[in-house]
Amino acid sequence: MFNIIPIIIVFVIFSFVIWFLLFKNKKIHEEIKTEKNKFLPYREKLGNLTPTPIDFETFNNLARDFFKERFNKNYNMTYLEIAEDFKIKKELRGLNEGEWKSNLAEISRLLNYGEERLYGASNNKQKNLNNKKEIIHGSVYLKDAYKKFKEFFDKIYLSASKENKEKLEGFAITVQGQFKNNPYTLAKIIEKGIKVLEEIKNTENIISMNDFENANILRRKEHSEDDVVQFCNLMTQIAYSGNRTNLEIKKAMSLFSDILDRYG
Repeated sequence: MFNIIPIIIVFVIFSFVIWFLLFKNKKIHEEIKTEKNKFLPYREKLGNLTPTPIDFETFNNLARDFFKERFNKNYNMTYLEIAEDFKIKKELRGLNEGEWKSNLAEISRLLNYGEERLYGASNNKQKNLNNKKEIIHGSVYLKDAYKKFKEFFDKIYLSASKENKEKLEGFAITVQGQFKNNPYTLAKIIEKGIKVLEEIKNTENIISMNDFENANILRRKEHSEDDVVQFCNLMTQIAYSGNRTNLEIKKAMSLFSDILDRYG
């Protein structure tokens, strides 16, 4: 007799999986829709305003409410401060990425030089004075690589996420107590360390705000200011202008509409 119980069980499981996927998809869709409509009232309120001095204060309050809710910018911040904050953070991301790449490249370069000298001398059967010099030179490169690696490692750890801190701590524990004066051991430690650093994705705060402000780094003028910076500069200009024109207010509203499209 044909047993249909396994078929029924498979059908029930399959039906449950289909239901679960549909339910999950519906939930995700609702979350996306809710997030998308979160800032819709700002656009509706903006549409009810006219680009005139009469509605300017209402428009200004609407913009400040949006900056507070969307970017957590306090009401006591001026538009100039908000614009500067956006410019600094935008540049920090670029500088962080650049520093991240340059540091890893420098560490790898020193490591390669050290290993070439070290293993080149080790493979040479003639243990003469030149071989000893090569080993010494290789050790110097490796010590420089380790020093650079440790400085960068410590800097990343201070601003790393909890997950990345655990990865860094795990690496530190595995190499703790190893004989770092042995160049061959030191090379292995650096190799492992580079792999760990390459796994770390969070580089947002490699350069601290204080480091950035104290460094003699010129603003990259070729990077055009985004909508937020332009809007903040224009609102500052309008606020301090004795004669607020409809054209300026209309331009500010247009920029704010673009911001809503981009960030809302």
